[in-house]
Amino acid sequence: MRTLRSLVDAEAERLRCQAESVSAVLGTFADAHWTGKAADGFESRLREVSEAARVASARHGQAAFALHVWSSRLQSVQEAADAALRVAQEAEEDLALAQASVGSLMGEHAALMATLRSIEAALSANADSRRSGMHGPSDADLMVARRRADDVDAELATARFVLNDAQERLDAARARAREAQEEFEAGETHFIRELEETLDGAVVTFRAVNAIHDSGPASRSVQGPNDRELTEIRGLIGEANDSVWEMVQAWVSGEGAREYAFGEHDAFTKVFRKSASARQAMKEMTENIRANGHGPGDGDELRFDAKASDLPRDARTIATLGAEGNLPEAFVGSFGYTYTVLGTDPLGNFRVRVHATNVTTVESGTRIPGSGEWPGGPYHLPPYSKLKKLQESGQYADISQEITWVEVVPAR
Repeated sequence: MRTLRSLVDAEAERLRCQAESVSAVLGTFADAHWTGKAADGFESRLREVSEAARVASARHGQAAFALHVWSSRLQSVQEAADAALRVAQEAEEDLALAQASVGSLMGEHAALMATLRSIEAALSANADSRRSGMHGPSDADLMVARRRADDVDAELATARFVLNDAQERLDAARARAREAQEEFEAGETHFIRELEETLDGAVVTFRAVNAIHDSGPASRSVQGPNDRELTEIRGLIGEANDSVWEMVQAWVSGEGAREYAFGEHDAFTKVFRKSASARQAMKEMTENIRANGHGPGDGDELRFDAKASDLPRDARTIATLGAEGNLPEAFVGSFGYTYTVLGTDPLGNFRVRVHATNVTTVESGTRIPGSGEWPGGPYHLPPYSKLKKLQESGQYADISQEITWVEVVPAR
């Protein structure tokens, strides 16, 4: 959490510096010799960029503060959960010992009571039977047995007290753990809502600047792809999203294919590779290749685990049916992957085959990202129990995805 806050702080500072740099460039326009529609359009665009950078910087600063508040609260909750866990472990150990002691003493007490009854019965026999030469228990034996029975009664009472005390401590520890969990869930909900509200509008989409005929290109916007390229991109995203909905339908209904494979030229793979998760995985893979001095023929097995901070982003993507964000990324979540260095290109860069795998299950589909590292985790979203019940009728049956492509990795 501290690392994430540092990253957001750094991004806020970078945006602030960018805004100042753009403002400095704008200050030179008063004496500039470049005039005309292109110059006016460029100056207008710089003003938009400067203002957007200032807004984004402020929003990222607010997000960093929200992260700081949540981090402090999370630490407090975790300390309470850890303390409850320690008490519960001690109470469980004491409870087990007390149960064993009570069981043993109850057995001994029952045996002693049976012995007492036997001695009393023998002593109540008539004197003729005792004078016949038969040797039976004496009054002294009866007194010894009674004293031992009294001692066992006292020990049993103490053991039962210890047993009750251990059970009460265990119940109290469990209650504190539940309170910590409820506090965490309430804090997490507040943090997610606050983060969404803070970052809403932090990234601005600029309008295109067209019709710069006298001093610039007439057919292409200043930024971004042209109309034909935009159509291709939208088509690619739409095709990738269709693959996601096909898998969702197969998962929910329990009918259809159980295994899906996507190659380098499939739309699903192309869009997934553009995701933040895939980029982070490729960064870690690159670092692993360099750290281990891997070359052609070498490889390794790694894993990317989604973080709790990914949840608001993926929830928004799913809520908009993929109109925002990266739907293949939101669907896959965490994934394992292997890589093999195939060789080098003419520039000396490594060509690396990447093979990512994931299995969509009720557990993975409802698991809160990153909660496996929390006390008592992992935790799941509320639909988990209902979906597990529906599995009995064949719905929500597991499906798998395999995604393969070739990545170019700079040798250094």
